[in-house]
Amino acid sequence: MMDMITCGIFKGMCEHSGQSALRVDVGGTVFKTTLETLTNLDGRMKELLVRLDNDQTGIIFIDRSPKHFEVILNYMRDESVELPNSMEDLRQILKEAEYFELDGLIELCKSKIPDRSYDINFIENDNDLLEIITSPERTVLIFYYPVTPHGKVRYPEDLDAKSFLEKYDDNFDIYFKPYKMGRSDREEWLWSLHKGNDRADFKYHKNNFPKQDFMQLFEESIKGF
Repeated sequence: MMDMITCGIFKGMCEHSGQSALRVDVGGTVFKTTLETLTNLDGRMKELLVRLDNDQTGIIFIDRSPKHFEVILNYMRDESVELPNSMEDLRQILKEAEYFELDGLIELCKSKIPDRSYDINFIENDNDLLEIITSPERTVLIFYYPVTPHGKVRYPEDLDAKSFLEKYDDNFDIYFKPYKMGRSDREEWLWSLHKGNDRADFKYHKNNFPKQDFMQLFEESIKGF
């Protein structure tokens, strides 16, 4: 329930709009709700309402992504909400729930996100490679990582395998295949994307010009596929 201070601060806003509804601009998208919903639960929303000024149109601005704010509103209204099955969406909602300090929604998200360590799938030979990339139903991502003549593997500085798999495991079947470098070869990470009969190939070298981060180059590559 809203406290007297919050009610007093926003009484003028409700009167200005001529309605009990409030408009909340979240990252450029406007949501219509009520003061009762916004102050129904303890958390950061109450603090934001006290600190933030509404503009002359009676709209409150919150500098967050609007993508999952409807889920946040639904939870604040009913203290329950139906969550999506996508792990990526769940992690994004969890991040918003943590920002707004909604403990119940945080626990609800965590209960649907499996706490697992990701297995890395390696391709050992060309026969396995051919079987994997032949008309796959799901998009396949294969990294070809260089192994030096001394048996060493150097990873791109901004590639964290666990974080990468957590982020992209829902989108791709991901595999890693080693390739042996000759003494004069450039140390390049290669990757290919496969879906049906379509294929695209990319490569990264830390000394590429102009200089690019590995993750930046990778994310650009999947946008165009």
